[in-house]
Amino acid sequence: DSAEIFNEDAGLYGVLFNMIGGAALIFTVNKNYRRINIILYGAAIGAVISLAATVYAFLSGEFSMFGPLWLMLSVVSSSALFFFLLPILERTFDVATDFRISEYLTPKNPLLKELKEKAPGTFHHAMSVATLAESCAEAIGENPLLARAAAYYHDIGKTKAPEFFSENQTDGYNPHDELIPEVSASKITAHTVDGVEILRANRFPEEIVRAAEEHHGNSPVSFFYNKAQNMTEGGGLGTVNYVYDNHRPSTKISAVIMICDTVESAVRSSPGDNLKGFIHKLIKDKLDLGQFSECDISMKDLERIEATILETIPKMFHSRIRYNTPAEAPKN
Repeated sequence: DSAEIFNEDAGLYGVLFNMIGGAALIFTVNKNYRRINIILYGAAIGAVISLAATVYAFLSGEFSMFGPLWLMLSVVSSSALFFFLLPILERTFDVATDFRISEYLTPKNPLLKELKEKAPGTFHHAMSVATLAESCAEAIGENPLLARAAAYYHDIGKTKAPEFFSENQTDGYNPHDELIPEVSASKITAHTVDGVEILRANRFPEEIVRAAEEHHGNSPVSFFYNKAQNMTEGGGLGTVNYVYDNHRPSTKISAVIMICDTVESAVRSSPGDNLKGFIHKLIKDKLDLGQFSECDISMKDLERIEATILETIPKMFHSRIRYNTPAEAPKN
């Protein structure tokens, strides 16, 4: 029986207990994204495994303090080794593990603090996009943590010139009023290039960098193109100076950020009465422009994204009940 096997090879039970401890550690830290938890949980699991090994040793008549102690040390040392080696491997091979991604989600991250201070409107926009993107990514089987991180930093390039973006204009002054449309368009499109430069300088994972670069694809800056057409009466005006000169989304995450960024901005500005039709048109416009032709997102994915946004948006932009008279107001 199994007891005889362990008696013949005393090391086998150690291997078994180590496997159980390793599996328990993986399961325990699966949704705990702080690195220090690896060592803390490793120590706790090591203690439990050692206790179990001690009980086994007593029951089998082969009690020895060396076996349980070795199990405890092996689990803790493995956890510590993983703790110290993981960041090195992440940086060396540019792997975006959940542990690494979670570090970019903390409000204490220098770039997030800078975004909040220099471009508060963009910061709040990014937070809203992150809420949408996380839900959409989960709906199509992508990493929701990565989607949230990509959304946080997709507009980080706006910190270089925040005043050129309407969400940061609070004093009524709009610098675009003093610029010709072509220059205005260049100021707007520069934020994707600036974003890539900032994120690469801070050694962000490539998946986040690509989302910052690709979330507008090569879409047109319609407002300033139309403004220029009106100024020139539309005579032979080319579009080359009025489009984002970027790659189209190459991953589903980039496509999700593109859609959520577009929808959040448009709905905040003028959702209209038919929210479902409005959201559908925004996504269809991107599809018709070929913005999803370089990633493997499917029509089924787009349908799920649309349904998720339609479900999430009302919760984000809900309106308070309007009370007409003081008597109708809640007494709390």
